[in-house]
Amino acid sequence: MTGFLRSLKPFTQRKGQARQEAIHMISSEVYLPLNLSMELRNQVQTNRVQYNIRGTFQIRASLRLTHFSYGLNYRCLLEMTGPPTGVLIARSCRTKR
Repeated sequence: MTGFLRSLKPFTQRKGQARQEAIHMISSEVYLPLNLSMELRNQVQTNRVQYNIRGTFQIRASLRLTHFSYGLNYRCLLEMTGPPTGVLIARSCRTKR
């Protein structure tokens, strides 16, 4: 399915902290081929919609005088109830460095 890009502003996070970020997904005006459109319609009718989400993060760490950075790639498959509420049913995520 067609997606979009969204970037986050840089932020600092200490060890043990957690952060949540709201992401507004826009899909009402996205063109889909007929086969994907039918698949999405079936998922909405069964109230189990699958989202394939990919994320790339650049990590910069400072440990006293040493600084280093590396990239992380995330791939998540989320299964949620149909729109507009979209409650999380299942998830599967993989991280690659």
